[in-house]
Amino acid sequence: MDDGTNSPSTLFDDENSHQNVSPDSFDLELESRDDTPLHSTSMSSSSNNYKKSMAQFSSLKRDSIMSKLFNHPIISKAVSGFGSLATLIFNILNYGLFIYFLIQLPTGVACWNLLGQGVKVFNLLAHFIKGGVFFSLGILTIARYCGGFTKLGGAWNYSYITKQEKGLSVLYRIQPKETMITFEMIESSLILFYGSTNIFLEHLASEDGVWTPKDLQHLSIAFMYIGAGLCGVITELKLSQWRKDKFYDQIGESTIDREALANVSPGLSPNPFPVFTIFWTGLLMSQHAQASMLATKVHVQWGNLLTYGSLFRVITFFQMMYFPLKEKSSLFRPSKPLTELVVGFCLLCGGLVFMESTDQSIAAMEYRGLTAMFTINVSVGVIALVMAWIMVVFAFKDWLKKKMYG
Repeated sequence: MDDGTNSPSTLFDDENSHQNVSPDSFDLELESRDDTPLHSTSMSSSSNNYKKSMAQFSSLKRDSIMSKLFNHPIISKAVSGFGSLATLIFNILNYGLFIYFLIQLPTGVACWNLLGQGVKVFNLLAHFIKGGVFFSLGILTIARYCGGFTKLGGAWNYSYITKQEKGLSVLYRIQPKETMITFEMIESSLILFYGSTNIFLEHLASEDGVWTPKDLQHLSIAFMYIGAGLCGVITELKLSQWRKDKFYDQIGESTIDREALANVSPGLSPNPFPVFTIFWTGLLMSQHAQASMLATKVHVQWGNLLTYGSLFRVITFFQMMYFPLKEKSSLFRPSKPLTELVVGFCLLCGGLVFMESTDQSIAAMEYRGLTAMFTINVSVGVIALVMAWIMVVFAFKDWLKKKMYG
């Protein structure tokens, strides 16, 4: 009869006269018994050492083979090309998604409120496109203040590209000889392109085909964009030598090897035409004929904002040209001019109010008895949050870079 002594939980087996430990003991391990021979332990240790040596040998051999493989000219060139292609595709998708959602947001608002139906779509597009351009320019301005595009001299800083760095990026390879593409050149080119296309778009909203004074005023602004944009492009070409001389004069005798430099930039170009265009756009568009007093007041709001922004940009030019940083080590870091924060706010807020000044939006405000202060109040609050978000993103980026690179 089973008395329970043969239970699996019993530590000792009754049939074993030597009281050996049962295999199911939770307190002792059979492998660690004291009667294990010494020569067995020695053989086990030797076996482990042999396995480790073989693993290290295999690892070194593998690393040697991989090093020879990736140092092969064909493989090295293929890897470099694939890396550049992957970076290019990422940047296209990254910035493409940003532009897509920047367009999708106002389009969704228009669809949600049934705006732009029929021939009214042209007035809506005119305000959304023009206002969106100034809004995007405001985002770019705040990004430049926070240190964006530093390598290209976009953060109001001195910058250079060495001959070794030339092949690392498509943006480096497309730079002109000895200098860099400036943001003033980009702005002037976009102004010229926009003015050239806008000639054919200003009269699309006309229902009877008759040219009104309002249409002619819009057309004259398109002519201003063509002329100012072309003058700006030519001015940038003329200032290329000035930018090169400015860079080398400011850095003086430094540790930088001039023979190794492929492209240089002083971080600014004294080109007045982009500022000229923004100033006169704000001044003229705020004063031209409108259907109601409310529409006139709203247009004056964003017109004044663009005008103020252009004036502060002029102050930035004078500050950077005549009061540069004295320490040479600081020249290559973002200079963060105070006036650019005001410029960014004026462009962001002016662009948003511009987009709000469509004929249907004004009619809706008049129907609900709202005044012109409604647009400016709401816009200032929204833009303050937008600016805060941009600066938080760049602050987080700087924190990550500092954590990674020290």
